[in-house]
Amino acid sequence: MQMYKVFCENDRLNFLKPSDLQAEKTANSIFGNALDQIVAQVQLWLNSPARGDMDIFFDDLKNLESLLGQVFEWRYAAGGVVLHKQQMLMILRNGIPDLPKGHIEPGEAVEEAAIREVSEETGLLPVKIISALPDTFHCYQLDATWVIKKTSWFCMRPTADFEIRPQQEEGITDVKFIQEKDLDEFFASTYRSIREILEYPIKNLMAQHPKN
Repeated sequence: MQMYKVFCENDRLNFLKPSDLQAEKTANSIFGNALDQIVAQVQLWLNSPARGDMDIFFDDLKNLESLLGQVFEWRYAAGGVVLHKQQMLMILRNGIPDLPKGHIEPGEAVEEAAIREVSEETGLLPVKIISALPDTFHCYQLDATWVIKKTSWFCMRPTADFEIRPQQEEGITDVKFIQEKDLDEFFASTYRSIREILEYPIKNLMAQHPKN
């Protein structure tokens, strides 16, 4: 099934192809082909005092980022899921369990940004990218502008001894490795975008990751 999920606080805007309509249709579903109709529906959803989850069935998913650019200002970030000895690195940012990530600098490759942000936020260096993970999308309002952020994620592992160091100026008060048995607690308390998009691939990677 082809889909595209955008999270806003604890609510989700889900774009799917019309061929999935019969299987996925819910009470809060919209079907449309006209771009202006979809744009209007997204704007209505954003400005609703009680959004809830919404499914939008739209045939032209390959041009969806262009469509969303009519509603949002795009921003881009990159981050890492660091695995080491059957453990995963997590951070505590502003009191919320999270994964290290941050903005991509102008002219910076996505992979370079992911490694830099992991290093800056956790003190972990050097790390090596093993594989790409699914992107996440979330939106928020900045003054009068709605922003949508695409975060590119990568699985990583340390390549040398390291010293953990939280980047406190970014609101990070703790950095630690958690064991496989602690993943359910992490996903239950982290952001919904991370839980829904990354939980399955992370658990799958943990199950395959070397024990030492």
